[in-house]
Formats: sequence, structure tokens, C-alpha cells
Amino acid sequence: MKKLFITLIFAGVTTLYAQAQTYSYFAGGTVGLDINSSNSDGDKGPSTTTFELSPIIGYYLRPDVWVGVELTLGNSSRNSNYEGSYKDNTFEWGLSPFIRYSLVSLGKFSVWGQGNVGIHGSSQKDGPSTFEFGIWAAPFLSYSFTERINLEVSSGFARFDFSVKSHKSGSGYKSSETAFGIGADSRNFFKSPYQIGLIYKFNTKTTKK
Repeated sequence: MKKLFITLIFAGVTTLYAQAQTYSYFAGGTVGLDINSSNSDGDKGPSTTTFELSPIIGYYLRPDVWVGVELTLGNSSRNSNYEGSYKDNTFEWGLSPFIRYSLVSLGKFSVWGQGNVGIHGSSQKDGPSTFEFGIWAAPFLSYSFTERINLEVSSGFARFDFSVKSHKSGSGYKSSETAFGIGADSRNFFKSPYQIGLIYKFNTKTTKK
């Protein structure tokens, strides 16, 4: 019985290893640049420049179930552009594991649902800082250019989110807030912010000679 039990364990481990060798991995992400400026009666008003980079990497358990992790790095620079104007820079970061599931597939197009659990923070030099823990889920649209390259588009028109956020001012004052939201608004489908990213799929399967 002991030999049979050990044999079964060995067979199970071997099977899992063989399956692991067939995992397909993916990498990609989004890059965003947003520049806002204003004018009032010919005078230059406040301006803001925001840059964000969000790489992701992971693998799929099945063709319709993917898991991975997303890293977010960003910086926002604001200039008041008034007499005695001031400038400030806000650094942002985030880390969130996620799971995604294929909901509908129509040829090269497919609709996916993605759920994230993660942390996010921001800080200014000698200024306020924040730290946030959140859970959120939303759908996105994917288009397959090739077997390896997908274009992904997400919108804020449908969402579920829960977060707990703490604030700390430059003087040391602390506060916190909790937020919960769920819903979908088709009227704002074309008005809500969009994110566009590319995904490249690859694998590490070895070919036996």
C-alpha cells in the first residue's frame, strides 16, 4: 500500500509538472500621458501633466482563465502659472494581483471580466500622502491581431469597487475613508475614461526530441 501511495504521489507531481510546462504566459500593459492647460482672459491658467505606466505579467490556467499581477507607476506635475506660482509633483504607485475570465467570444473579438485586489499609494515631497487597499472588478473588450498579440480596451461605464483609503497631510494630520460602488451606466459609455493596452502571449513549452 505504501509503495502504491508513493507511486500515486509521484505520478501526480509528474502530471502537474507536465501541465506546468504547457502554461502560456502573457506580458503587456498600458502607457498613458495626459496634458491639461487652461487660459482665462488671455492669461495662462493652471496646467497639469500626468504620466502613467502599468505593466502586467501572468499566465493562463485555461484558455479562458488568466491570472497575473499589475504594477502601476505614475507622476503628476501641476503648475499654478499665477504670480507667486507654485509647482508640485505627485508620485503614484500600485500593485494588484488579478484574475480574468472570458465571458463572450465572437471571432477575433471577446469580452472579459477582470477582478483585482491591490494596494495603491501617492506622495508629495513635504506634502500629503495616501495609502489605499481596494477590490474591484470590471469588463473589457479584447481584439486578437494575431495568435500572440491582443488589443484591450476598458471603460469605466461598468464597475464594482470597494476601497479603504488613509490620508496624511504634510503637517502630520491623518484621516481615512471607505468607499463602495457598483453599477453600469450605458449613457456614459462613450464619455467615461478609457484605457488601451497591448498583450503579448508566449509559452515555455519544451519540445521533446
